[in-house]
Amino acid sequence: MMKKILVFFIIIVFFGCDNSEENKDLCSYYNTTVMFSVLNSEHEDLLNPENLTHLDVSKIKLFNVINGKTVEFYDPNLDSPRNFKILKYDYDDVYHITISLNDIDKSAKTKTYIQWNEKDTDTLESTFNKTKCSTITNQVWLNGKLVWDYKMDDKDYPIIIK
Repeated sequence: MMKKILVFFIIIVFFGCDNSEENKDLCSYYNTTVMFSVLNSEHEDLLNPENLTHLDVSKIKLFNVINGKTVEFYDPNLDSPRNFKILKYDYDDVYHITISLNDIDKSAKTKTYIQWNEKDTDTLESTFNKTKCSTITNQVWLNGKLVWDYKMDDKDYPIIIK
């Protein structure tokens, strides 16, 4: 009886294995973010809430250009409804803003605006390496200047001076 059960399971495993192409769509890796630190001209951390001159995070908004139209990003169902996070890592003394870039638009180079407040906006342009199984940030430009490339170390992040 034990041999019959063993043979039955071997047959199930053998026929359960499938080498078809349709199962290869199950893979995925998705990283469309970029991380910055934001300092003033005296190199004070403007994301640090303990700094008297820190940015008011509640006023920061992201806008994506989609099919030629500028659209504010806001989704209350997300952990980060405005599509950014402010974080501090143990390996660094400054806070960072991690921004999810515009991967919605189908242009070769997409555009995201960071509105820090009513008077100050920066432009991010980005390209992505898209495959059947992944979307990864390739390059990022800040106000027309290349500031990040996928070949950089994860700890080599751009600094925005305000």
